[in-house]
Amino acid sequence: MRRADYVRAAVLDRLPVLIPQANQSMWVAHGRFGQNLNQLIRAVHLEQVSGCPPELLAELAELINTYRKALIGLEK
Repeated sequence: MRRADYVRAAVLDRLPVLIPQANQSMWVAHGRFGQNLNQLIRAVHLEQVSGCPPELLAELAELINTYRKALIGLEK
């Protein structure tokens, strides 16, 4: 990050979250999983896929978000 961008983010209290080294590969893997799940949710809503309850997919998406936040220490 450039110094000017860092100072601006610090002043606005928007510094990027640092992912612990041990969790980086899990962060990337679960990011891909979340993207795939979002595509599936979209397909269900567009009625391109049937037999999969949207509520279940939404719950899975929320679990992924919670887990990813735990990986970077935002939730414990």
